[in-house]
Amino acid sequence: MVFDPAVGRLRLGEDLPTAGVLTLHHLFLDRLFTAGSGTSYAAPRVAHKAAQILARFPRASANLVRALLAGAARIPDEAQLRLQTLGDDAMRSICGHGAVDSERAAYSDDHRVVLYAEDELALDHFAVYQLPIPELFQSGGRRSIRVTLAFDPPVRHTRADYAGIGMNFRLVRGCGPDLIFEHFRRRTQEEGRQPDIDNRFDCDLKPGPRERERGTLQTASVTFTRGTEAYGDNYYLIVRCDGGWAGTFETQQRFAIVVELTHEAEVQLYERLRARVRLQG
Repeated sequence: MVFDPAVGRLRLGEDLPTAGVLTLHHLFLDRLFTAGSGTSYAAPRVAHKAAQILARFPRASANLVRALLAGAARIPDEAQLRLQTLGDDAMRSICGHGAVDSERAAYSDDHRVVLYAEDELALDHFAVYQLPIPELFQSGGRRSIRVTLAFDPPVRHTRADYAGIGMNFRLVRGCGPDLIFEHFRRRTQEEGRQPDIDNRFDCDLKPGPRERERGTLQTASVTFTRGTEAYGDNYYLIVRCDGGWAGTFETQQRFAIVVELTHEAEVQLYERLRARVRLQG
């Protein structure tokens, strides 16, 4: 829909074709095409983009397709400009993850790399993924990391306690795997309190845990403008699985995780990352 200041109201596709989506007219003998607006148009549009991704990755799970879609979604600049006075929470409530770019979901670029994994976790366990950070990503220019998690837990038809299993993620840097495992693993009462991870090692992903962890499709990002050389060339992504009411009949939870590294400058990030991943493999 489009706000028309001349008349002081919102105009839909039925009234203003450029505000809607091209579709077939219900009286096809009189008129073949028309324009329309409504939330019902969202499902077929996203389904079409999901089919495009599935054609590119025919063995991808539904979780991976969902994660790629959300990871490649952006709120249009025009919407951000109009809604910025309402704050980030209102913008997410109105626009969700944004509009999906199918090409962005299916391919990397020279200065933008998409990494993904499909996995499963036992309830109340966690996995740690090592994220290589090339030297040219550590300094100079505006850089961002975007993480997207999709999982498919058993659900109830009621809003209260909807998902039977919960999952979340955290991105840390500048500390070794030993500290990470000691911090996140379950400890006995005799072992005492787990060692802390200093706040400076924690990447401040937005939206924060409270906003994103309520859903089964979660995405968050962090942007750097200063040098991050002090934190080393490896970041660690921790994915956790928390058992809920489904723990009485489920033991594992499937999921997909997608990480996008983007450098605003036209640098050869893809080649550097590919060479490093091959070397480690």
